[in-house]
Amino acid sequence: MNGAENERMLVPDGIFRDVVDGLQEGVYIVDSNRKIVFWNQAAERISGFHADEVIGASCPENILNHVDEGGRPLCYGACHLVAAMEEGIELEERLFIHRKDGRRIPVLSHVTPIRDEQGVVIGASESFLDTTTQSASIETIMRFREIALLDRVTRLGNRRYTETTVLERLEELRRYGRPFGVLFVDIDAFQKINGIYGRQAGDMILKATAKTIRASLRPFDFVGRWGGDEFVAVVVNITARELQMIGERIRRLVQESPIIHASTPIKITASVGATLAKGGDTVSSLLKRADGLMHRSKEAGRNCVTA
Repeated sequence: MNGAENERMLVPDGIFRDVVDGLQEGVYIVDSNRKIVFWNQAAERISGFHADEVIGASCPENILNHVDEGGRPLCYGACHLVAAMEEGIELEERLFIHRKDGRRIPVLSHVTPIRDEQGVVIGASESFLDTTTQSASIETIMRFREIALLDRVTRLGNRRYTETTVLERLEELRRYGRPFGVLFVDIDAFQKINGIYGRQAGDMILKATAKTIRASLRPFDFVGRWGGDEFVAVVVNITARELQMIGERIRRLVQESPIIHASTPIKITASVGATLAKGGDTVSSLLKRADGLMHRSKEAGRNCVTA
């Protein structure tokens, strides 16, 4: 079969052409040499290139110029159209294409080899869907999630996130017997420090303490800002002794991490309450018990751990 016959087979006509032109996805078809033989209306809209500008051209010729998510050019050496034709398989990837106006836009690309009646691959089609709106929607969702669940100053989970995490761990304790404990950490004399050095110094102390607590825990443990100068750490798969040791580690690290504000070192200490969760606990009862133990540390002179 010669090239002209192959091309006639590759180009959709009649009702099939109307269907392809009505798709939301851009669709174009190339022959085995990657010469473009068809370019639908959505491809024109998404890319900015009219069919008259691209049909007959080779697809790498300053048209879509695909790059992958790492920024690697694909039209030379790693072309997904070539791979689909050589291997006879369909491929789907998230890529970036080049619009006529110079912009790069994200697309979901799906490449399919096209065969003749004998099953010989004679070309390939690529459909590509503009995911710009989808990407923006995901970004918006993540931004709202961040606003809803993260503390603005420390970037830890906020009170709502902390309560949700404790509730989830309680459910795991009841259903699977997975032990966990809570550390209630309160910065000593924070209001006094805030009054003397100002809110900027107070925010520095909150951020530094948040990082210190986070660094004291394992990657799968959780710490959130409960409110004001209080933090709650949720530590999983732990014994009472191990929980107290982690609380002591937090206390020591906070004590050994003074904040330098306006060339003045500000010494920080923290009081900690440590308790394991019990089968009959609620979020309220567990956190109330941890809070009570923290207050016992305050009454004992501050800068200590009570379990």
